Amino acid sequence: MFSCCKSSHTSSSSSSIMSPSSKSSNVAPHDDRPFISDLLKEYSSEIESVRSIIQDDNLYNKGDNSTRYDDIWILRFLLSHKKNVEKAAKAAIKTMHYREEMKLNELGDIRHRTGSITGPTSIQFPMVVKYQSFCKNPSAIINTLPNKDRGIVTYLNIGGVNTKKLAKEMSVEDLQEAYMYFNECTFQILDEVTRRTGKLTKWLKILDCDGLYFTDLSMKYVQKDGAANKASDCFYPQLLGAMLIVNSPSWAQNIWKVIRPFFPVRVVEKINFFGSDINPEDKKHFWRYISEES
Repeated sequence: MFSCCKSSHTSSSSSSIMSPSSKSSNVAPHDDRPFISDLLKEYSSEIESVRSIIQDDNLYNKGDNSTRYDDIWILRFLLSHKKNVEKAAKAAIKTMHYREEMKLNELGDIRHRTGSITGPTSIQFPMVVKYQSFCKNPSAIINTLPNKDRGIVTYLNIGGVNTKKLAKEMSVEDLQEAYMYFNECTFQILDEVTRRTGKLTKWLKILDCDGLYFTDLSMKYVQKDGAANKASDCFYPQLLGAMLIVNSPSWAQNIWKVIRPFFPVRVVEKINFFGSDINPEDKKHFWRYISEES
């Protein structure tokens, strides 16, 4: 479970967005998160261009959407699409319609409903609970916020999940729903941290292969997982920072060459493999997202 302040979707010009000078004296050695104020200044022209396109869509002006879909929200799409205004606007409009269809804006603050195997199921989403039911032990999936001013860390012990049974009992649509709520909860938390600290804060996923044997891996699950991730990839731009695979067996990278086409390109680009021995240089991949004190 996470403990955070209530999320707000304030304008990017709000004084609550910290400036570089206000934080420069308190920067961790490996914390290279860019300042939101710098990004907003650099992308100001493109942000206005995207807004001029998406505001013609009826959903932009529905309720408080014009406030919700502010400069920082638009910035995420421009960063993911490398300043391409047309592609960013297209993805933003597609996301507005997705959020409307799935009624995500009606959920309110759901950060406290992030998946937890040991937490109360009464406040969790049913499909998330179903997904977690295939875990063999309570520590197979852990979501944590080690530092309130940094990003979320999700730990998944792949060997601790019955992927064969999961693949048999959950459809791609089921996985899409579970991942949607995982992503929405995570986005709300990271959006709050981003706005409060003034730094673009992302999600670190750690996949642990300890206890995973080749015969345990379900290719059907891999295909479904990839399809579910691809379906929702464009709706949460700049959410995932890195996916670090630890205790990777010798055969894992060969398998990865086969299964990588199933996953979104933006996810593939953020994956790194590590064996059981992680050297000081490798640890820098972790310290970018969590402080060494954590």
